[in-house]
Amino acid sequence: MIAQILIVIIAAIAVTVFAERRDIQPPLLVAMVGLAASFIPGVPRLELEPEIILGPVLPPMLFSAAADFSFFSFIKRLGSIVNLGVFSVVATTFAVAGVASFAIPGMTFPVAPVLAAVIAPPDAVTAITIGRKAGLPSGLMTVLKGESLINDAAALTLFAAAVATVAGTPAFIDNLTLYFIYSAIVAIIVGVALGWAVQSFRVRLSNPSLATVVSVLTPFAAYLLAEELHASGVIAVVAAGFSLGHNAAAVSYAERMQERQFWRTIDTLLGNLRLRLYRPAITLRDR
Repeated sequence: MIAQILIVIIAAIAVTVFAERRDIQPPLLVAMVGLAASFIPGVPRLELEPEIILGPVLPPMLFSAAADFSFFSFIKRLGSIVNLGVFSVVATTFAVAGVASFAIPGMTFPVAPVLAAVIAPPDAVTAITIGRKAGLPSGLMTVLKGESLINDAAALTLFAAAVATVAGTPAFIDNLTLYFIYSAIVAIIVGVALGWAVQSFRVRLSNPSLATVVSVLTPFAAYLLAEELHASGVIAVVAAGFSLGHNAAAVSYAERMQERQFWRTIDTLLGNLRLRLYRPAITLRDR
């Protein structure tokens, strides 16, 4: 498994380098290569447990993006961000579920939302990359970046509710709307509270390396704590990132520079690990 993951990362980096030298959009080329690889006979099938993506990969990526994103810009465009990141995902989920239940033999509507919730959130990273190259207005780019921080939370909440319905297990809150509200509010409280506690601790540190370690642990702590409370770990991570990013000026310059370089490296590594190359293959083969 480790060897396969390393091969995927190296291949994705190689494709990205080639695309940048040829002035091609790297996300699109990586997706096309992954799609083509899925049809090559004998290519090993890479299967990752959901916990690998939801645990080690997703929290640090979201935390880094939120910490580097303007909180005031997020609030200013909140209406458009919620429309794309929540309502659009919900509408897409039910639309895909309706089509799937009609088009796929044997797939009932209670089962179809499970599939629909998986594919409902868009790949905002690709949209942001293309939008930046195309010179889209800053306001539209702000909406795309903000939407990328919350669309996974909406999709995961729908997925959890759909799985609970299919499995016949009691959900934490049966009403989907109340579940959304509870998940979001509790997650925000957890993220902000943890961010405040971490910030209070970081300003007392004089070792940049130790401060970076604390920063690395924060997204995982926020995610796990929120999930234990049946809230959205994704939103908790984003809230913690906003909290620390908004108060970043309170820490020393050396700490900020070291953390910035560290998170840029992590973003590059995890961005290629996020099934860029094999996600199309897994998706098509599992259909």
